[in-house]
Formats: sequence, structure tokens, C-alpha cells
Amino acid sequence: MFPFVAGRPHRRPPGPPGLPLLGMMPAMRRDAIGVYMDAAMRYGDVSYLKIGPRNGYLVIDPHDIRHVLQDNARNYHKGPLYQKLKVALGNGLVTSEDAFWLRQRRIAQPAFHRERIAAMTCVMAEEATATANRWGAVASANGSVDVLQEMMHLTETIVLRAMLGSDPQMLADTARAWSVVNEYIGESFWRLGFTDSWPTPRNRRFRRALAVLDRTIFAVIEQRRGTGAVGSDLVSLLLAARDPDTGEGMTDRQLRDEVMTIFLAGHETTALATAWAWYLLAQHPDV
Repeated sequence: MFPFVAGRPHRRPPGPPGLPLLGMMPAMRRDAIGVYMDAAMRYGDVSYLKIGPRNGYLVIDPHDIRHVLQDNARNYHKGPLYQKLKVALGNGLVTSEDAFWLRQRRIAQPAFHRERIAAMTCVMAEEATATANRWGAVASANGSVDVLQEMMHLTETIVLRAMLGSDPQMLADTARAWSVVNEYIGESFWRLGFTDSWPTPRNRRFRRALAVLDRTIFAVIEQRRGTGAVGSDLVSLLLAARDPDTGEGMTDRQLRDEVMTIFLAGHETTALATAWAWYLLAQHPDV
């Protein structure tokens, strides 16, 4: 059987004939990028991947990607990996779909207008300056830094301050809890989920950390609602946002889900991009 996507045939995933149904799962857990690269190199624009009980397709041609994500997006829905994200993120913009997603996007969009983001540049500049000063001290002592970890810390601090404000203790508690939750999300992607509800040490640690985040976020929401003041942090901006058609705002639970979503979307992805930027700069010192 040769399924077709966008008019081109594609074949079974790389690996020996008769690969067990679960055979791809350990490979994905060990090196997902390596599996994708191998499939792309060996099978071209579209590959079929059998990962445990799931059927997946790897699409690498830019025109096909645009077809799926933009031109014909209504024909595609988010897969089971997004259900795993919902355990931590809830039903935010990354995990929601269709009419609910569109409503949330319309409500949230004004909070990300250019002038709103510009108002947060002072937070970004302060944290970048603090990082540069710390690096200067390390360099003076002929020391070294782990650039990825530094970028993780920098983006995490910026996102937390931009979302919640600048209370030092709250930021420290939230950062520790988010590290646990973020690690759990990454580890859970290539698990089948049979043991996710078991009271294992890892699962208990995750639930405790998630409870810390929930308490913190809901407390900030309650405080902002109580004062009625609209600050420059994103929680205040999302609180003030309204559906342009109905005038309705978000519930506390939906606000919580969007805050958690922005934590995920604005932290690790940005840290990885900036870490690669440092690598490229090291390769091109003239720049």
C-alpha cells in the first residue's frame, strides 16, 4: 500500500522490514531529529511514519507545508501529541482548534500589537544587560558559560516578568516549577502514556510543580481583577481584552491556559534560536 499526499507517493519509514509497531518509539525517544532527517534523506518530500499505534506523515517541502498549515488548514487537525500538551497547557492557542481557537485568537491579538510589545522592551533590555554584565565578569576571570543554559535562563526570566510582573520570590518559585513541567512535557512526547496516571516519583513531581504554577497564575489573575488596574504585563492586557463581536472576555481558566501556553511558546523555542545565533556568530567573528 502506498498512501499519497499532495499527489506524490511515499513509502514506509526507514528501518528493516517487519519493524515491530513499537520499534519506532525508542528511536524517536533517542533521537527524533535523526529519524526525521533519515526519513527525509531517504524518502523525499513526504514520508509515512508508523510510531507505535499512531500513523504520521513527515512533510518537508515548503509548498506542501503551506498547503497543510495555511491554504487548506481547515482540512487538518492537531494530532495526539497536542493532547499530551493539554495536560499542562490546557486549551490555549497552541492546543485549541476551530471556532474556539478563532475566538481566542481574536481576543488575545490586541495584547500583541506592536505598541504593546514595545512597552515590554525595557524588561528585555534590563535582563539582557544583566546577562552581558555577568558574562563580562566571567570573561575577566577567564571563565566560560554554557550558552544554551544562559539563554534558557534569560528567556525564562523575560517571559515570566513580562507575564506576571517582577516579584523576585514569585519569579523564583515559578521558574523552578516551570523547569519541572517543561522537562516533563519534553519527556512525555514519545511515551505511549500507559503510566502517566501512576503515582511514580516523576508524575508526582510534575503534579506538584503544575499545582505551584496554577496557584501562582490564579493568584495573579485574582489580584489583577481585584484592583481593576490595567498594567503593562501580559496578564493585565489579556484580562482587559474583549471579543470584538460579543464584548466578552476570558474566564480565569482560559486566562490561565493562555499564560501557560505563552510560557511554553516564548521560552524554550526562543532560547534555542538565540543559542544557535551565538553559534553562528562564533563561526563568523567578522559579523
